Amino acid sequence: MRRGRKVDDDPFPEAREMNINRTAFDSLPYPDGSLKTIEFTQFLTFNHVFMEAGPNLNVLIGPNGSGKSSIICGICLAMGGRPELLGRSERFADYIKHNASRGFVEVTVSDKSRPSGVTRFRIVIDRSTEKGKVEYFIDGKQATRTAVAQAAHDYNIQIENPCTFLAQDKVKSFAAQDPKELLINTQKAGDLTLLRMHDGLREEKAREKDLKLGVQEYQSALEKIQNEIVALEPKVESYKKQESMVGRIQVLRRKAAILAFTKAEEKYGKATQGINELKKKVVKINEELETHKKEEKRLEKSYGEYKERRRENEQQIRESAQKMEENEDPRWYNIQMRDITDKLNQEKGRLRSWEQNLNQMQAAVTNAKEALESAQSERDALKPREAEARQKQQDLQRRFADIGSREQQLENAIFESNAQRRKAGEVQERNENLLRERLNQLPNHGQARDAYMYYKQHRNEFRRPIYVPMIDIKIRGGDNELTLLSNVLQARDGTTFIFGCKDDELKLTERFSKINTTVVDNAMLDRVLSKLTEFEIPEEARQIGILGTMLDVIECNEVIRVFLAQGCSWTKLLRGERTIDKNYAEVADRLKQWKSQGSIFTSHNQITWSVSQYSREVLVEQRPLSCERKRFYVANLKDYEKIDPDLAKKYETQRHNFEQRRQELQREKSEITAERAKIHSDLQDFYKKTEVCRHGERIYRDKQAEFAAHQADKPNVERVERDFQDRKKRTLNESLHRADRVFEAKHLHFHASLCYETLCQAVNGARDKRFELDGLTRIAQQKFNEAKNELKDKEQQIKQETAEYEEAKVLLKRLVKLETLTKNKLSKAELLHLKEIEQDFEEYKIPKDADEVERLIVDEETRVQLVQGGGVGTTHDLTRLEQLKRQMAQNELRKATATETFKEYEAKLGEAIDK
Repeated sequence: MRRGRKVDDDPFPEAREMNINRTAFDSLPYPDGSLKTIEFTQFLTFNHVFMEAGPNLNVLIGPNGSGKSSIICGICLAMGGRPELLGRSERFADYIKHNASRGFVEVTVSDKSRPSGVTRFRIVIDRSTEKGKVEYFIDGKQATRTAVAQAAHDYNIQIENPCTFLAQDKVKSFAAQDPKELLINTQKAGDLTLLRMHDGLREEKAREKDLKLGVQEYQSALEKIQNEIVALEPKVESYKKQESMVGRIQVLRRKAAILAFTKAEEKYGKATQGINELKKKVVKINEELETHKKEEKRLEKSYGEYKERRRENEQQIRESAQKMEENEDPRWYNIQMRDITDKLNQEKGRLRSWEQNLNQMQAAVTNAKEALESAQSERDALKPREAEARQKQQDLQRRFADIGSREQQLENAIFESNAQRRKAGEVQERNENLLRERLNQLPNHGQARDAYMYYKQHRNEFRRPIYVPMIDIKIRGGDNELTLLSNVLQARDGTTFIFGCKDDELKLTERFSKINTTVVDNAMLDRVLSKLTEFEIPEEARQIGILGTMLDVIECNEVIRVFLAQGCSWTKLLRGERTIDKNYAEVADRLKQWKSQGSIFTSHNQITWSVSQYSREVLVEQRPLSCERKRFYVANLKDYEKIDPDLAKKYETQRHNFEQRRQELQREKSEITAERAKIHSDLQDFYKKTEVCRHGERIYRDKQAEFAAHQADKPNVERVERDFQDRKKRTLNESLHRADRVFEAKHLHFHASLCYETLCQAVNGARDKRFELDGLTRIAQQKFNEAKNELKDKEQQIKQETAEYEEAKVLLKRLVKLETLTKNKLSKAELLHLKEIEQDFEEYKIPKDADEVERLIVDEETRVQLVQGGGVGTTHDLTRLEQLKRQMAQNELRKATATETFKEYEAKLGEAIDK
């Protein structure tokens, strides 16, 4: 293998050529599957290395750390191997050179069937994801890892075989192989014919076991079938014997059913006839009982009428006695006269009292009139002062209204100021929300969020502003520009803290050591900005669709712009039109005169070109842009809103002026309030005198009203004396009438007493007749209850007979298949069926006695049980026996065929082993 040059000082060797003598191995033939060339770019320790392998054994010699294992790793990954085979990191991203975002390995394999004589395998690794994004290519066309591994296997390149490919860090895996694995892997490393012969013998040996098992299975199945046949034959014989006995039992049961039905039908007819006669007897007794009850009701009604008339007569006797008691009182006249005399004396006393009260009320009216005239004179003296106070009060009211108007103007100004302040606060809040959204875009790992929040809270402690691209960048445009930024700005670069001086960097990294940092001082800022001003896209590049660099996609301050241009090489990342996607190869070929390698980003694809330093061939790749990381930059579509930095001071000055104006108005209001209190005190005396006048007027009117009312309420003694004379005459007349009523009441009381004795005799006679009729009713009720109980017993008996009849009928239908034995109710088919059953009775010599039939059924069932005790089979056993005999014949034929096949196999296997 020829050794290529390892270039560490030039990351993009655009103008350098490699002067390698490519004729060293031209005369030697390369077998198909031989490695011819290997090219590394930004891979592990290599910036860019090109190597050419010889057709035979190639040896790599070098000290530790020179990159021997890196070459082995590159070959493994480019040929579709997994990182686990190398014993190093399992993340593809770890195989890219430090500080590089992308790298690739390309291996060419000899293949005479192809026009170029080789097959090119390339793996491209990108740091766009945490584990690394990987793309495979075969002859420039994108492929899957499985396809690459299959293509390598077709060339017999065994990356996963430790006997052909063993990485330095996986030496233990070779010793870990068991003898069987070591043998197979050794055969794979040599001539494959031996491996195929070995595989054939293993397959044939595995077939031997299957053949032996087949013969054994057939033999086991035959033995199992034979044992089951031997066990079933006695059961089947017993089953056939049992079936004969069961037929005789069936005939006996039919005879028993016919005899039971005949007996039950006869008993049911007799019971039905007896219950009908008993029902007629119950109806007759019930009619007699109803007659007694009607007579009893009639006597009860008469008895009640007599008792009611007797109660009415008793009431007349009590009322006449009460009248006699009320009208026979001798003191009644004296009591009435005393009452009317007392009423006349009371009315004379009221007249004397009225006259005294009338004189007192006249004096009170005079006093009230004098007090009122005195209060009115005092009130009239205060009227001039009251008019003057009211004038002052109106003036103060106008001044107070003017102050209110000025206060309203002040409040309007304060409201407008507060509205402006709230609007500024809302702008500030939106800016803070946008900042929080951009902070949330930062990766969860690391300390970027905490570090930036610390800077915001302690901004005054730092000498210069600190910028973070993902927080301070604003995307120009829409979704297309968002997609471009998410594919270009790496997570590490987007979260880098850019300081203006080294002191600020040390201050923040002492507290947060895991953040990415860089310093852009004033000298670097001026130097790079001057270069950016001079940088210009060639006119030829613009004509083929180049719009500018990726710096044109964003809006940011000069510090971030310098960082992206110098530290991230964004001036080398071009932005092109969509039309470049169709003719990207032609565009790359024209741009190679300007740059030997670079990238063009369109709205949907990334086109990367590089000029091979070995063949000077332009290698172009086109891959679609990823949308996975767009969500991390969505907040960068919006920009911070501008706020006047002196706005807070202006608001504070306005607030101070408003407070002074408010205090001045408050002072004027306090002065007006004091003057109002003084005027109110002056008016209060006038109001009090006015209230005293009103109160005196009310008292004067009330006293006059009371005096007039008292005059109208004079007692009428003359009318009371006339009433006294009238009542005296009526009392005397009433005394005479009371004497007449006493005589009339005594006559009525005597007559009522005679009627009461007659009614008592009638009530006693009605009661005796009712007792006699009640005895006859009880006798009739007792007969009715006895007849009814007897009917219930008969009904219970008929239910039992009916149940036995229905049971016998069901048994007859189930065993004989007939509803009745009455021949005139049977059809022709049923008569024929009954005749056949009677012939069976004669054939089996069935007796006509029911008890004898039951005894024969018990005897036959006992014989059947004895047969079953010896192991009786079933219909299933009979069917199973026939099926087993058929299976036995089939398995004997299959066993003979399998035995012959196994003998032929043993002969062929012996010949193969000998070979």
